[in-house]
Amino acid sequence: MICNIKRRHIGAALCLLMVTAPGSADDVTAQRAIEISRKALDQGDPVTAEIEAQNALDQGAKREDVSALLGQSEFMQGEGDKARRWLEPGKFSDQDWERGFHTLAQLELMDGNPDAAAAAFAKASEKDGGSAALWVDIGRFRYQVGEQRLALAAARTAVKKDPEDPRALEFMGQLARDSEGLRAGLSWFERGTELHPKDIGLLSEYASTLAELGRYKDMLRVTRTILDIQPGNPRAYLLQAVLAARAGENELAQRVFWRTRNSFDNVPTGMLISGVIEQYGGNTMAAANVLENLTRLQPDNIVAHAVLGRALMADDQTGQLTDELGPIVHRKTASPYALTLMGRAFEQAGQRDQAAPYLDRAAGIGLAPPAMEAIDLSEQGAVTLYRWQDEPDRPELVVPTIRQMLQNGQAEAAFAQSKVLLQRYPDSVDMMVLAGDVAALTGHNDQAVKLYQNAALLRFNSQLARRMSYVLVAMNKRLEAKQVLSQYLRGNPNALEAVLLLADLQMADHEWRKADLLLTYARQLAGGQRDAKLLANLSQARLKQGMVEDAVDLATRAYHLQRSGRLPTRALAQAMLAAGRKDEGDVLMAKYQAMMATE
Repeated sequence: MICNIKRRHIGAALCLLMVTAPGSADDVTAQRAIEISRKALDQGDPVTAEIEAQNALDQGAKREDVSALLGQSEFMQGEGDKARRWLEPGKFSDQDWERGFHTLAQLELMDGNPDAAAAAFAKASEKDGGSAALWVDIGRFRYQVGEQRLALAAARTAVKKDPEDPRALEFMGQLARDSEGLRAGLSWFERGTELHPKDIGLLSEYASTLAELGRYKDMLRVTRTILDIQPGNPRAYLLQAVLAARAGENELAQRVFWRTRNSFDNVPTGMLISGVIEQYGGNTMAAANVLENLTRLQPDNIVAHAVLGRALMADDQTGQLTDELGPIVHRKTASPYALTLMGRAFEQAGQRDQAAPYLDRAAGIGLAPPAMEAIDLSEQGAVTLYRWQDEPDRPELVVPTIRQMLQNGQAEAAFAQSKVLLQRYPDSVDMMVLAGDVAALTGHNDQAVKLYQNAALLRFNSQLARRMSYVLVAMNKRLEAKQVLSQYLRGNPNALEAVLLLADLQMADHEWRKADLLLTYARQLAGGQRDAKLLANLSQARLKQGMVEDAVDLATRAYHLQRSGRLPTRALAQAMLAAGRKDEGDVLMAKYQAMMATE
């Protein structure tokens, strides 16, 4: 009897354990469903993930065990309101803590709540320091809101967390391309594609960077790899279309561009390329229509205005061209290309007297100081990235004030205000450059150089190289100015403007051989063959080295491009006189002197 009673008690205890123990059948089923849900999300299958997470909940899992999974699955399916109900309370298991807050941050960004997104990103990294994927998204968020220094720090953290993560390598490559140049970015993309030879994102960035470096055969090879992996990839066809257009294969360029299946019709880059391809194909009206739409979409896109101007000139619509470029070329920061185009439009219309000032400005632009317009940041510019912050010192409010101070002669007040703005946004490249411009405009050259150098660590482009060079020249540090331009060219060897700026400095120092080498190289770059200033300067460099016939030939080409330009006229006059062609030389020199007299 005693034995029977004991057996009954043991049996009852075992039954109780089966109902309540953590390892019960229902609990095991719930945990298995949670694991399947996680795996499905990681594989991009939110439907399966939702079904399994709901199954786990039905099997007795706690809400916090599945809230991150259900929130992410709803978010991935575009159900933002449903996702918020699971995510907003912030109740997640330790294992899915990062997943939950990471998804919540993405949801807040989608809903236009950057402050809430920043808080969610911070919470996501609290446990275990965050994954590489999390830090990539933190970095992209920081870059989006103009905090480039923090973006770079996040990218470095991501690579440290996982040196082989494809998105971390891609993001690091993009930032290195911005700060150190194309070659630095390329090394990251090469590393990434070696580790992940079928990753479309890495391959696409690799191909684009190869194209920018002029390595077109390699670019073509990589785009073919992309199309093997993902047939119909529009970005690969876009790059191939650009290559065909540059090679003069206009019909092929158009056929390949059509294969993008209108993927880039409303994307500024695609619209610009479409306009260029139509123009190369002789369809100037179609090009003009596309580019006019682009300039309406981006009124401050200087490149779009210039390419549109070229299309209008090809269609002999010089009146519309001068109207189009008028607001652009009247800026002190107008590019040599836009000025040249404006001058040629007046020449084509038979108004040579109106052409001359624009051509002379184009020829004279070199190490020009930062102009007032340099701090006139537009609605399309970087200041709009800060609109989500509701402080009284927002850039879109302060920048016009600084500009007005400068116009009113309140230099020190403007300089002080720019420093306040930089203190408010210490991690923004745009604010560093802005403060550097104000420092340069107000005579604080030492501080301008430091600010530009800090900005260059994060985003080093040709405009910044030009600014730094000007200030260094103004400080009588010509060697350092040359070093800045040389450093930029090591990373961006196809940057025509930087090559020409460095050549200007070499010519000013009578380094004729070095200038010759730079200008000869520049002629091989896109746009170099028809640059009148380049040809005129190369003529002078050759003349100074005793190569008179070469000088005459180069100056003649420059003059044919810009008959109303002072620099080509002077170059041809000097070359003719050196060649013993006195009559022709005297006529041209008289023309040049008459031009100078009208200045």
